[in-house]
Amino acid sequence: MPGGCLSAPLGEPENRTQGLLTGLPERVGPGRLRETRVKCSECPHQAFPPLDETAAREHLTGKAVIGTYAIREDNTCVFLAADFDGPGWKEDVAAYRNAARCHGIEVAVERSRSGEGGHAWIFFSEPVPAWLARRFGTWLMAKATALRPAMPLGSYDRFFPNQDSLPSGGFGNLIALPLQS
Repeated sequence: MPGGCLSAPLGEPENRTQGLLTGLPERVGPGRLRETRVKCSECPHQAFPPLDETAAREHLTGKAVIGTYAIREDNTCVFLAADFDGPGWKEDVAAYRNAARCHGIEVAVERSRSGEGGHAWIFFSEPVPAWLARRFGTWLMAKATALRPAMPLGSYDRFFPNQDSLPSGGFGNLIALPLQS
């Protein structure tokens, strides 16, 4: 997040809708901006918890949410997730998935926790440049629009990754992993 880190982890239910950065210690205080504004990558208070069996169990049972940054340090990614929110999202996701299937590509769809949207995930067998994944997503979205000419896919919000490369000193955008209860 430009200009500073927030101290509320993604896993705190009351803060899930804020898209907050995980990995900050409790002593800082939930939901407050740091007094000194530093880039998240340079924050001296980083304390990323390990991804272990306990974290996975808490994610799967809804006690916490695990998120991931879409872009790797070398500006590649291993997935593309399309975010759909609001009225018509189910039909828009179906058109996106059908467009992908027409080209032999499988899409995993999950409903968001709010129930008012969803993510359509495409997983790559090997890392691909983030810019190429996003360009592919845009091409696929155009194919989906052609399948649904009466509707302009108005529920489409954005892709993860959101950028073609990592911002200087940043992590990119965080997305919650699927299968949370």
